Amino acid sequence: MTALSDIEVYFQGIADDALSPWLGSALGQPVAPRPRASGWIATLETLTLRVIPKAQGAWSALNLSPAAASPWANDEALAKALAQAFPSARLRFADAPWREGEDLDAERFQDWRAGSWHAVLWKG
Repeated sequence: MTALSDIEVYFQGIADDALSPWLGSALGQPVAPRPRASGWIATLETLTLRVIPKAQGAWSALNLSPAAASPWANDEALAKALAQAFPSARLRFADAPWREGEDLDAERFQDWRAGSWHAVLWKG
């Protein structure tokens, strides 16, 4: 199995003023977001965290890179941690790593809503 280059979860309903403190607690050190043209970025040792508002329609993205520097093993582990911390949020993670050139709309995701996970196509 190929190692993941990054970890990415899409979300709705999590405010920055709640997300960055939660990330700091989960990572064991404060997260100090630096604003970007769109969203923010923070660096903790070798781990870079990025939040991209409306990365895919109404969905924002949380990206951690490199994956090897993250305490979460993969997209699913991060999504499940976020679901536990923010149960009323909407969350999505890809069932399989996305590859360059693949159509995102045809990719299968797990979607967190109403307290459980549901398999969906991106537009599902």
